[in-house]
Amino acid sequence: MMRGIFIRICFPVVLYLVQGMFFPSLVGGGIYPELLLCWLLSWGLLAGSQEGLAMGAFCGFLADMISPSFLGLYLVMYGTIGWFSGHVR
Repeated sequence: MMRGIFIRICFPVVLYLVQGMFFPSLVGGGIYPELLLCWLLSWGLLAGSQEGLAMGAFCGFLADMISPSFLGLYLVMYGTIGWFSGHVR
């Protein structure tokens, strides 16, 4: 039970913190890997479309917190990507 909660909630939050805090200062030129997107694609492929959509919405919400664009853009985009990656499965 606790392992599932850690994987579904805590691990994306850790990836969000690493992506938002460490990568912009380590990598020059403003180009850094999207850890949340990599996690989302692998989660959707492994768990299916509904789980991919839920994880995409959660990861998108986290990405919206560090984005200067309007709230909800990454939520919709990551949710759609998670849903489609689940259908590839």
